[in-house]
Amino acid sequence: MGWFQYLVLFVLFHLSLAAIRMSQPKILLPFHPRIETNFTLEATDGCFTWSSSRPDLVRIDPIGEFSIKNGENCSLHANIIAHTKQSLRSSATIYARDILTGQSVRCDVIIDKIQTIEIIYTTTRLYLEDAPELFKLRAHDQHGSTFSSIEHFPFEWKLLNAAIVNEQNVKKSASGTLDATKVIRILRLTDSSYEMSETVRNLESHGSLSYEILLEGLRTGSAFVQAEFIDNDLYHGIRTKPVRLSVSANVQFYPSTDVYLLPYSRLAFRLYQIKRQESTDITDLPSTRILYEVKLINNDAGYLDDKTLIFTATDHADEQSRLELIDRNMKAIDNETYEPTSLMIRIVNIGYLSAITNSTRPWIFQIGSYYLITVEMFDVNGRKIYPTDNLDLSASIPNDLHKTCLNLKSLYKNGTQYILRPNCQGRFEIEFHLNGMKNNNVLELLTIASTKQWFEVYLPLAVQPKRVLLPEKTIVKEVKTPYCPIKVLGGSGDYIFTSRDTSVVTVSSTGDLMEQTSLNSTIVDVFDKKSPELNASIPVQVVQPNEFHLFPCPVETELNSLLNLPIQLYYKKQALTCCSHLDFDIIIDNNIFQYQGIIPSDDHNNDSCAFLVFKPLKIGITNVRVILKNSNLQETISLSAYEKLNINHHYLLLTTKSQYTLQLSNGPLNLYDQESLKYDIYPLDNHIKFKQDSINSNLLHIKCHKPIQHIEFDISKQNPITKQNLCPIKSKISIDISCQTTIYSLSLEPILHSQCPLINRDYVITSFDQILLINIIAYNEQKISFTNFSSLNIDCSIKSQDYLADLHINNNKNQLEIIPKHKPGKILLHCSVDKIEQQLEIEFITNIQLINPIKLIYINESLSPLDIQGGSGYFKFQINDLSTNSLIELLMNETNSRLIYIKPLNYGRTNLIIIDQCLPLSTKTLDIIVSDIDQLKIFGRSRLELNTTSLIYIQAIDSDGNLFNLTNIYRLINIIIEQSLKPNILFIEYESKSNLDYQTLAYRIHTLNIGRTYVKFYALNIKSNVIEFEVYEKLHIYPKQLNILPLSTIQLMIIGGSQILGTNIEWSTNNTDIIDLEINNVFKTKTIGYAIVRAKSIGYDPLLGKVRIKIST
Repeated sequence: MGWFQYLVLFVLFHLSLAAIRMSQPKILLPFHPRIETNFTLEATDGCFTWSSSRPDLVRIDPIGEFSIKNGENCSLHANIIAHTKQSLRSSATIYARDILTGQSVRCDVIIDKIQTIEIIYTTTRLYLEDAPELFKLRAHDQHGSTFSSIEHFPFEWKLLNAAIVNEQNVKKSASGTLDATKVIRILRLTDSSYEMSETVRNLESHGSLSYEILLEGLRTGSAFVQAEFIDNDLYHGIRTKPVRLSVSANVQFYPSTDVYLLPYSRLAFRLYQIKRQESTDITDLPSTRILYEVKLINNDAGYLDDKTLIFTATDHADEQSRLELIDRNMKAIDNETYEPTSLMIRIVNIGYLSAITNSTRPWIFQIGSYYLITVEMFDVNGRKIYPTDNLDLSASIPNDLHKTCLNLKSLYKNGTQYILRPNCQGRFEIEFHLNGMKNNNVLELLTIASTKQWFEVYLPLAVQPKRVLLPEKTIVKEVKTPYCPIKVLGGSGDYIFTSRDTSVVTVSSTGDLMEQTSLNSTIVDVFDKKSPELNASIPVQVVQPNEFHLFPCPVETELNSLLNLPIQLYYKKQALTCCSHLDFDIIIDNNIFQYQGIIPSDDHNNDSCAFLVFKPLKIGITNVRVILKNSNLQETISLSAYEKLNINHHYLLLTTKSQYTLQLSNGPLNLYDQESLKYDIYPLDNHIKFKQDSINSNLLHIKCHKPIQHIEFDISKQNPITKQNLCPIKSKISIDISCQTTIYSLSLEPILHSQCPLINRDYVITSFDQILLINIIAYNEQKISFTNFSSLNIDCSIKSQDYLADLHINNNKNQLEIIPKHKPGKILLHCSVDKIEQQLEIEFITNIQLINPIKLIYINESLSPLDIQGGSGYFKFQINDLSTNSLIELLMNETNSRLIYIKPLNYGRTNLIIIDQCLPLSTKTLDIIVSDIDQLKIFGRSRLELNTTSLIYIQAIDSDGNLFNLTNIYRLINIIIEQSLKPNILFIEYESKSNLDYQTLAYRIHTLNIGRTYVKFYALNIKSNVIEFEVYEKLHIYPKQLNILPLSTIQLMIIGGSQILGTNIEWSTNNTDIIDLEINNVFKTKTIGYAIVRAKSIGYDPLLGKVRIKIST
């Protein structure tokens, strides 16, 4: 275990110590040799065993409920009993140990002798016919510390006559003094409703008085009360000081507290005598003037009429006076200590006004109810100003629109209280104004004060349904979702729902009845959270249903909508309110519908208690059987699903006398006669005629008879009402139709499958081997296209180069077919409708062409060009890399879209697909290989005549025999030529103009001397084969010319020619009638004439194969 875990355990340990505590950490108990005193201790947050450090001084008696934990008895409370026999001050410690944690708490107990006692009281004035007052004793030791308990000791309580009493004794009462027992009476606690301990109850039951008593006033007067220990041993003679008490009638001013008045206020004070819980106005009784005196100490704040007790305030603020009520009897009895009842009168200026109401929740009202509104006044320090009768307050409704909604009536002339009855729902405002003070019929103006009060008025709560009938559960299961919602109208919208008997039904915080457990009835109450005054209730009864129906409305639905099938359950012909918590078995004949579950019914007009939810899966009709589990109730019904009614065109613009056939589809299904369903059209109009096709009922022929601007027609389809379908659903769709006599513009719009940037409304590109469809579109004055204008004549023709294409017109579709004849070029199409003309230039182009379907790219090549032939020139490219790493990167030529550059990145093979944006069907795939040079191939002539030139060609090939584009990488690979014979007999130079193609470079060879040499070509580290070159003298026949006789034989000589082994001379003549070739270079003449002898040098050239060198003589 790490240090962190130790730290956590340490903290938790001390936290648990802090949680356990003792009710008193230290107590002081009195010593007595015969009476044992005790005190009850309590330890919290555990179960404890108790022990004493000095059992000889203090013993422990555990009390309360006992528990057994870990095999030990434990408790929370214990009596601590002092039973020492020694009078000296002593102490002990009480420990309480928690059984489970082993933690302990302590209490220190001190035992000492009592030195003094005193009376503890709340008041020394007792009132006649009032509840008795409680008086207690408190004991102290020699240090003045208070003892924790003295309830075990009996005391003597004495009532002494009012006399001069000093601290040591009570002198004899003066003559004429009223007997104290006739003024005050001592009562025991057991004679009252006061709570007391068992120790006190036990003492009083034995006739003794404890440390606490009750004193009750009997008649006007005064007396002393004193208490003394009843003890002949240790505490004999210890008594309290006498406490003087007075008894008088409880007469109070009204108002009884200090009052704050406005200048010029007139306040009539009244005198009330209070007896028990009742008060009586004694102001006007004759005896009142004899027994009591009302006196205004000074006139700074105003003056008092002694007869009427009306006080009139001064005309300015910041003044005060004291008003006294003197009991003449009490003053006569005890003139020195008697204190009269008094209150202060202060004159203040108005600070602000405030309004309060008696509504359950302030300023939330209900329509039609009556409310009391009170206006209160306060000075600037927030002290409440007394509303006198001569006050002039008023209330007004500032918004004229609110005046009809609020009935406001003043209760008093001073305008301090009003009765309000709201008649409308909403938020309203009332203004209150202080107008002044009435002084002898003159309104004295004071500081202006007013306030505004906004309040809300709601409709009374109303619940739906008025009565709830619930079924008994069919199976035992937990209902996790609410199944019976209660709708509440009125109020603020935020409600509290409660059930008076949750064993019958429970209700959620949102008003959903959630569970019922017994066949019984109860009430559900609804309260508005803003004010409990807004409330309503609804009776709820749980029954067992005896009748079941499936209500056939609705029994059909659109394919993308759910079907909610109503369930009806009855008990003694009474419809049940909710039943969504019940279990049903659902059997569906086929997979037209899928059962989704059951939901509560929010519409009880058709006696439905729940909805079975079905989801349509496809179009069709099916039978559904529903069985209520654990009952013999079941029902079967037919349901259908359909797609929403649809039309192929939602807006028609037709020329007069033209017709359009509207294609309708879907809509409700009829189980018995689907074809007989008719379409309803509304409204009927003589400008446009509708006719349903006699063969195909889903075709609707629409013909314009007269010109008319926009008119909207509703086309609907609906099943008839039957017992199996009480509310057939009408599937409806709208169509807008306009009829016009002429067109205003014409457009020829090709049907293209591309977004070609070259195409505009007057020019289009298309393939030279594909048919082009062109829509002829006519527009009205608002540039809206006509759906059909076949009533007008359409004339189209090809005006130029008609040999490139043929033309075919489809009048029914207002469409043209341009049929190309596989030749590139341009044609001009011309069309006219109702004297409106339009032309379109059409260009036929060839498809994309590439010189070679395979392109080999050198790996170190920076950019390899690709030239694209044919097509429109607007291409997009797609690379199909088979490897994870890209092999190539494409770079576009900004000035020439047919030329792109390919940058090699990695070795490999990939495909580049070239797509024509204007001709999407025209694509080409180029196989691209990124490789290195494997070998150099040389071809040409290696047997050369002196003083001549010849071309030799070089190619670079990869390992698969593919040719590189050498023109592009010529400088990159740095071709070097090396001859073995020095000095060189050949001069070789690169001649780019003689290149055969991009893959084949041409080198010009100049012969310098006769001889043989070996030549090698180098490209980087790649060498060509060693090629032997021969430079020979030009071939001659010697002699060049001869004149010989017939029948002569002559041998000719050869000079020059190739000397390579295997080279032969082949002889021939152009006239065998003159001479004959006998062997090799020997000729024989026959007759007189002229003949030519030719010699050919025939040998093998490694670069060319067999070579013939022809020489004529």
